[in-house]
Amino acid sequence: MKDNTIIVGLDIGTTKITTVIGEVAEGGSVDIIGEGTVHSEGMKRGSVVNLERATQAIRQSIQTAERVSGVKVESVFVSVAGNHAKAITSHGLAAIRRNQEIVQSDVNRAIENARAVPLDPNLEIIHTLPQEYVVDGQEGIKNPVGMHGVRLEVDVHIVAGTAGPLLNLRRCVQEAGLHVEGFALHALASGLATLEAAEQGQTVVVVDLGGGTTDVAVFKRGNLAHSACIPIGGEHVTADLAQILKIPMEEAENVKRRYGAALPELADQDLTLEITTSSGSTHAITAFELSRIIKPRMSEIFGMIRDEIDQTLGPVELVAQGVILTGGA
Repeated sequence: MKDNTIIVGLDIGTTKITTVIGEVAEGGSVDIIGEGTVHSEGMKRGSVVNLERATQAIRQSIQTAERVSGVKVESVFVSVAGNHAKAITSHGLAAIRRNQEIVQSDVNRAIENARAVPLDPNLEIIHTLPQEYVVDGQEGIKNPVGMHGVRLEVDVHIVAGTAGPLLNLRRCVQEAGLHVEGFALHALASGLATLEAAEQGQTVVVVDLGGGTTDVAVFKRGNLAHSACIPIGGEHVTADLAQILKIPMEEAENVKRRYGAALPELADQDLTLEITTSSGSTHAITAFELSRIIKPRMSEIFGMIRDEIDQTLGPVELVAQGVILTGGA
C-alpha cells in the first residue's frame, strides 16, 4: 500500500475467501477497518484449480472490504495453506571473535548458514523463522545481541511452498488488479492471532479446522517449532452426511451447521429432524444419530494430527501443554 499505516490480508480458502483491511496504530496494534468474505470459487485444498473463478471471487472479496473501509486496496499479504507447503527445521552457527560482543550481523550470519540447506529447486521459501539461540552451550536465549561468547547457534524453521501453486495464487491476485506484497503461512497466522500471553511461555498445538484442509502448528515459547497440513476438513464431514443420508451437499452443510455435534453425547437428545433425500422421500433422524455420523471423521482428523506430532516431535502428551482450536469448521 502507498499508505504504510494500512495493511491488507487475503485468506484464500477452499470454502471462503476473506479480505481484512487493518490500520496500524501508534502502539503497533492493528484496528480492523474493513472485511469482506465471499464464497470461494476455483480452489481445492489450498490450491487453485480454476484461475478465472478464483480471480473473480478474490475481486469480489476485495471490493466488499473496500466498500466497508473506504480504502482502495493495491497490495495484499496472501495466506498459504494446503499440502503444497513444506517445513523443515535447520541448524546454523556462527563463530564470534574472542572478547567481542555478538552483533546483529553475527545473528544474520547464523541464520543464513541455517538457510543454506539443499532444497528442492521447485520450492520457494516463504518464511525463515529463528527459534531460540544458543551461546556457548547456554540454551533458551531469545535475543543474543550484546552478549559475549565464541559460538552462536540457532535452529531455524524454514517454510517453503511449491513454486507452481504459489505462482497460480500470485497470478490470481495479479489478475484481480493487486500486487502480492508477501505470503504468510496460514498456520503461523492462526497461531499468532490466537495465542494468549500466558501461552507464550508454553508449548501449544494450534489446530485450524478449515473447509478442505486442517492446518497444524506447534508453538514452543511463542515460536513456530513445527507446522503441517492435514488434507481433510469440514467439507469431508459434509460429504459424509450427504452420502450416508442421501441428501444434497447444500442440505448436508445446513444440517451440519445447525444441528451437528462432534460427540454424540453433546447432541440434543430430544431433537428429531425431518430429512428430504435427493430422490424426494423423507425420513426422520435424531441429532444423536447425526452426530454418530460426524464423530468418525473428526476422530480421523485428530488421529492424523496426533500421528503427525508423535512422529516428528514425540508423544503429544509429553510435548504440549494445551491445544487451541480455531477455523471455520
